[in-house]
Amino acid sequence: MSVNNEIARLTQAVQDHTNETQSFLDKADGRVTEKENQVEQFLASATPEKRFVQKITVGGSSEYLYPVFWRFPSNDFGIGRLEISRHYSWNRGTLHDSHVASLLLSIEGNAYPWSGDTNYMRVKKAHYRYNETASHLQFGGYASRVSTDGNAPTYGSDGTNYLFSGVYLRGGGLDYVLSSNWEFTPLRLDDESDVNSTRVLHTYQNVAFTVSPIPMAEIKAPVETE
Repeated sequence: MSVNNEIARLTQAVQDHTNETQSFLDKADGRVTEKENQVEQFLASATPEKRFVQKITVGGSSEYLYPVFWRFPSNDFGIGRLEISRHYSWNRGTLHDSHVASLLLSIEGNAYPWSGDTNYMRVKKAHYRYNETASHLQFGGYASRVSTDGNAPTYGSDGTNYLFSGVYLRGGGLDYVLSSNWEFTPLRLDDESDVNSTRVLHTYQNVAFTVSPIPMAEIKAPVETE
């Protein structure tokens, strides 16, 4: 074999090796890019659900329960999750010097009675200790009907409204935390210091659906539904 042929053979061998190496590197780069995309997709899908936390103080008297109402998100959002809670030692000196009242309500729901979406509420956990603080928890929150024209109400039934869900929380300066996966401002009475205070939630035909304080003697403790 001539020297020129040997050089040509070696040159071709080097080129072949270079091509194989580049092909391997290209495939490796492709696999790395694919893994990077998978990681990015996983991180995007694994983003924690947002949590909106607000602390409220319910005023008035500890002998009354006061309305705290909301509307669950509709199907364009999905399931609304809400926790209403208080630590047992908060507000010492109100109902007790140390063990005042603990509360944990874990709720999920969707929309409202007049909506065309899923329209439900489920109480996943209802627990209290030392003193009761929550009452009348329901989808289509507890409300009274008041005639707006002096005639008998022509729509609905006492004990519900059709736009909001709600609960009644014990007053007297007790603190509660509302933690939800959607943002909302709870509907409350304008003046909780007045036991005769009333709020109109909505009206329909000749009916105003109203809420007002409930005496502790009429408490209806929340019940788990699953």
